Amino acid sequence: MIKQIWTVRSPQRLFSGLAAAVTGLFLLYTVTSLFYLPWTVPFRLIGLQSKYCLLILPAVMMIVFLFWIFRIHSNTVLIGVRKAKHEAVVLKQKKLSRDYRTAAMMLWTVGLGFLQLDMLNTAKQMQGFGLFIPVVCLFALVAVSICYRIKLHGIRVRYDEADVV
Repeated sequence: MIKQIWTVRSPQRLFSGLAAAVTGLFLLYTVTSLFYLPWTVPFRLIGLQSKYCLLILPAVMMIVFLFWIFRIHSNTVLIGVRKAKHEAVVLKQKKLSRDYRTAAMMLWTVGLGFLQLDMLNTAKQMQGFGLFIPVVCLFALVAVSICYRIKLHGIRVRYDEADVV
């Protein structure tokens, strides 16, 4: 039984669940913060002053989360990557594409979550993280994208070279 705790059968489901939990947590935290914030609050990035503008980013988080869930379950190869000729290679490409989309969804969720946390801290006139963590998530997303595209290209090149020989 202890082995089952440490063994993850589906990393996609695990990280999709974590992304859903992060999105739900920040939505709940924002809604509960609205009850005790004054009507006008300062914002760092936008000039609006209404406390209900704090609900914009959680709505965007939910839309981004649903977009990534849809893209994960579409089970297609990434845009810009040509499908291979062999069915086995196509299945590997689809699996790597699904893994990339899961990682991208998690990074987007964490980045937007910390951006929302910074907006809430600014509204409460507390010290926040600033844009450090969202920018780190953005750089990590670029690095993950490059790595997965290199892996996808490497799979196709290996099997295409096998056809030539």
